Amino acid sequence: EAMRFGLPVVTTSTGVQGLAEAIDFLSVSDQAAEFALLTSRLLADDEKWKLQSRKQSDFVQIKYSQASLWRIIQDDFQSS
Repeated sequence: EAMRFGLPVVTTSTGVQGLAEAIDFLSVSDQAAEFALLTSRLLADDEKWKLQSRKQSDFVQIKYSQASLWRIIQDDFQSS
């Protein structure tokens, strides 16, 4: 949901499970201090915030939008 609404995500390795394609633009850490640092950097750097937000939103549009769902369904029917 956060990615869908353009809110940059800071998460743990557990939270990123199933999102291997998004690992390059998500902020991920299992260490509390590093997690806090990643969060602080996003809050302090508007350009980093905007870039991560855009990449996450694009990813969600490509992978999880209604249009992408219809492409998958269409591909399934065409391959049958």
